[in-house]
Amino acid sequence: LSVCALGTFLVLKCRIPAGFAPLVAMCAVPLWFALFGMVGLLGLGSWLWYLLCAGLLALALLWRRKQNNYRALLSPGSLFFVLAALATLIFLAIRQPIISQWDEFSLWGTIVKLMKGSGELYTTAEMGWAWPATQLPTLPTIGYFTQVLGDYAAWKIYAGYALLTLAVVAALMGQLSFKQYKIVVPLGVAGLLVPWFFSVGAARIFYVKPIWLNSYADIPAGMLFGGVLLLYLGLREAKGPLWPVGLALAALSMTKENTFLFALVLVLFIACDLLLFGDKPSESNVPAKGGTLRQQLSQQRLPGKLGRCFIFLLLALLPYLIWNQYIGWVVAQRQASGLSVQASE
Repeated sequence: LSVCALGTFLVLKCRIPAGFAPLVAMCAVPLWFALFGMVGLLGLGSWLWYLLCAGLLALALLWRRKQNNYRALLSPGSLFFVLAALATLIFLAIRQPIISQWDEFSLWGTIVKLMKGSGELYTTAEMGWAWPATQLPTLPTIGYFTQVLGDYAAWKIYAGYALLTLAVVAALMGQLSFKQYKIVVPLGVAGLLVPWFFSVGAARIFYVKPIWLNSYADIPAGMLFGGVLLLYLGLREAKGPLWPVGLALAALSMTKENTFLFALVLVLFIACDLLLFGDKPSESNVPAKGGTLRQQLSQQRLPGKLGRCFIFLLLALLPYLIWNQYIGWVVAQRQASGLSVQASE
């Protein structure tokens, strides 16, 4: 409900197409919870999140309500996300799968349970080993986001991952209309199966079950990488605001250590696209035969394009650098208290 409430505000007041709104909202989740967790206010931030989403929903519906285009809320992507997310939550709540792989017990599932039980970010909560503190916060905080209401349950971690995955699939449909049902329906069916039919990190390298759920980071990280690309291309095509791309880049850079590099690759892609093709590529601005790169870069609004590229770079760099400074502070605090914080590679 909070994701849908925030998405409604993004569509009605921020001109973001409905199919992309769930992904933007899901990228805001880890940044919000990580920020409050870093300052020791994770519990307060959890409730403030719901109050914020409720307040933004009321603002979207009441402020300048005559200007609201409610038809914009309904698109194949937004409808898919709501129905698929609801079906997934009901299925998981009934089946209630449990964590069953080693890394889930030693890291992914354990740190979410630690956060729920202590009300603190896993970096500062008391634990018997130091390795979890080195994990970047996007996926652990998404797993915690679905634990705020009610008791801890392992299936809620999978629910958080599924919401992120389905939001990416919704972005894949972001530019499609209901008239394109011959494309929408197959995409919807395939997208609904994505969280269920892939597996990574099996205990034995030659043994992979055909249908598997786990809380590892690989599949959500890869999906988020594609989601950032979809978000940029879709918003540019729709001539919408591009600031949500920076939000998604920040979330991607905080997913895994290698996704920080992925975020930088996407920044390079975006910079090349903006500088060479402008806001929207067409036959009119693609360099003609014999044209030079210098001529292309000398088009109007070059300072603005460079500034936009620099902002994207900052949004990919700063969260990662701030988090590393924060971890350094945590390590220093533990060393001062006599706790062992060394961990092997």
